Parts: sequence; structure tokens; C-alpha cells
Amino acid sequence: MLTAVTWFGVIGFPFALLFAWAFELTPEGLKRDHEVDRTESIAHETGRKVDFAIIGLLAVALSFVIWDAYLSEPKDGLPVAEEPSRIVESLRSWRPPRYQHLLLCCLSLT
Repeated sequence: MLTAVTWFGVIGFPFALLFAWAFELTPEGLKRDHEVDRTESIAHETGRKVDFAIIGLLAVALSFVIWDAYLSEPKDGLPVAEEPSRIVESLRSWRPPRYQHLLLCCLSLT
């Protein structure tokens, strides 16, 4: 079952896409896309700011992953992972035969 946030995203995405296609945010406010002169548009500058924000967030996320995987101390009391062969054997009996090849493919990628 999908959560309310997921439903909100699924329903709201087409409206956000249409809104972004039809309007442009200018220093004077929100204007219809066809009313904005392309020589006065700041879309390129805004796009560059968004690019840098995304790169910064990805760098922060990557640093958290590296810290968690290599630099943090292991926590006591967590269950120890089973051997991979035992996991594969248990998954073979868990899914119907038509999904086995997808499951084994995903396991081989990790």
C-alpha cells in the first residue's frame, strides 16, 4: 500500500510539470512563459544555482555513505548477516519460479 506522501507525489507531479512548462519565475514575479523575453530570461542562472545545489547535496549524501560504511564503529547487538549462499537458497524457495532469475540477478549485482 502506498503512503499518503507517495500518493501526493503521484497526483501532484503532472500538475507541477504542467505549471513548470507554462510559467517562468522572473525577478518581477511569476509570468507566462510566452510573455518573457528570452534575452531577459534568468533561467540559465537559476539552472546553474540548482545544479550547484544538487551537486552539493549529492556530495553530502556521499560523505554520509562513506562515513557510515568505512569510518563509523560497528554497533553491538545487531544481528550478524547470514552467509550469501544460505540467503540465496532461502530466496529460491521464497519466490515463485518466474521471479527467481530476477532475484538472482539482483543478488549478483550487489
